[in-house]
Amino acid sequence: MTQTADQDHPAALPAFPMARSCPFSPPAEYAKLRENEPISRAALRVNGKPAWLVSTYEHVKKVLGDSRVSSNLKLPGYPLQVPVPEEMLQAVPLTFLSMDQPEHTVQRRLLAPEFSLRRMRALRPRIQEIVDHQIDAMLAKGGPLDLVTALALPVPSLVICELLGVPYEDHPQFEIWAGQIMNRDISDQERGQAHYELDQYVDQLVTAKETEPGDDMISRLVAQNRAEPTVEHADIVSMARLMLVTGHETTANMIALGTLALLEHPDQLAAVQADPALLPRAVEELLRFFSISDSGTARVALEDIELGGTTIR
Repeated sequence: MTQTADQDHPAALPAFPMARSCPFSPPAEYAKLRENEPISRAALRVNGKPAWLVSTYEHVKKVLGDSRVSSNLKLPGYPLQVPVPEEMLQAVPLTFLSMDQPEHTVQRRLLAPEFSLRRMRALRPRIQEIVDHQIDAMLAKGGPLDLVTALALPVPSLVICELLGVPYEDHPQFEIWAGQIMNRDISDQERGQAHYELDQYVDQLVTAKETEPGDDMISRLVAQNRAEPTVEHADIVSMARLMLVTGHETTANMIALGTLALLEHPDQLAAVQADPALLPRAVEELLRFFSISDSGTARVALEDIELGGTTIR
């Protein structure tokens, strides 16, 4: 029988993201939903609004490949999970993650060369140097150490700064802005100020690259767009802002959580130590298990969609 959301009331729905019994492991409820109710209703924790929760690989793949759903977070009904005031949401340019075709393809093509296999291989020696330096410093200091402050956070921060051409001495400030933007416990005014200050910083950074380019991603994006204009200045600012904010924290979390998981499962740690060829698969599995973000991948239905006997609307 086809179900609809008409009878749902947010107060009776489970909150999403769901609470974790352990901060380092996914909520047990997700596995139960996947087995028993793969298409369910939930109330967004950030604002209490109802949304659909799709939890099986088969259904998620189908939704993400359906042209009747949109990534545009400015559309009515989009399950936004970041506490951003509506007027600010409508004022800022969309990032390519929140674009549909054909705009998404335009920006993706501009960025694709920066993330090619060839480019990643070229970056590897420098990333290895950064990792080795941080580990050498940890060994030299000796004693118990905070893995996050000693390794997990500095490594991606250094890499993303060098990749984008951002002065590393500025990283404490953009980490503060990123934290404030995601903080649900501060006022809209404080969050809005953090958005504004970060936008101003990145805008000035891109403007500087337009006049004095360097050997970095932002400079190459500016040069490529100047040679073959496809996007506006504001779009490059938006791309740089997205990578600056999301490029270090997610990696830092994964380094810390992945290390913790292996320490808690010494048999698995011993396996990868004995056979380093297992590491790529181990990393893939850790990424799948932790997924880093509680918020999942959001979409909004542009029309009624039948999915597993349920009407998504």
